Amino acid sequence: AAEPETITVQSLPAEDGIVRGVTSGVSVSLDGNIRAGDGTQNQRNEGFLSFDISGIPQGARIESAVLDLSGHSIEGTPFVQLGLLRVYFIEYASLGTEDYVAGNPTGSVTQSARPTQLLPTSAVQRSVDAGAARFQVRMQFEGISDNDGEIDGLIFPEGGPALTITYTP
Repeated sequence: AAEPETITVQSLPAEDGIVRGVTSGVSVSLDGNIRAGDGTQNQRNEGFLSFDISGIPQGARIESAVLDLSGHSIEGTPFVQLGLLRVYFIEYASLGTEDYVAGNPTGSVTQSARPTQLLPTSAVQRSVDAGAARFQVRMQFEGISDNDGEIDGLIFPEGGPALTITYTP
């Protein structure tokens, strides 16, 4: 029988980004640091992360997946001003304003405090089963903005978030 293998992949700076907006996406930023929260323009920042899972063969069984979001800094008081952080496991091609979601759709993993590690095992399995080359994430707070002209949010350094996957080929 095949032995389980473990890989750790960092998010891909060239595919990570931020989409800003209020009722729809207004601008896209691919400048490195990923933000979730609101900014000085009183728009929501939705953070997007992309992980290369192309090395996992289709048909592999995902034993575990750990998404490490602990390496972030916090600015302002987003959990007070903007509510819960919602993390979605999604697919996007190249990041565009159309990837912004104004509401708070169902299907999120909800965090009421600073995120540390999430366990997206079944979501990674779905991506592998579908033959996807990427596992991708959208992060957004419940509130769009508290309209105070100040930054409230989480900042993830470029390439900081990591995804560790143990699988049996």
